[in-house]
Amino acid sequence: RKTLLPVSLKQQGSYTITLYSLQGNKIKELFTSELSEGDHKIPLDLMGLSAGMYIVKMNNGSVSRERAIMIGK
Repeated sequence: RKTLLPVSLKQQGSYTITLYSLQGNKIKELFTSELSEGDHKIPLDLMGLSAGMYIVKMNNGSVSRERAIMIGK
């Protein structure tokens, strides 16, 4: 399972995207890279994950965002 995560960034930086369970347990790091300001579609590899709800957190050290995602069967 692969998908694209659309994000709009207000500042350039080194970003990390991490996947968590709804209980807050870290499952795996999905992405780490330098990104420029602007709109991006970040590829995420979700292979091996069970269907269900998860939290995706994106962080660059000073700014952190999170959103819920649903992984289907």
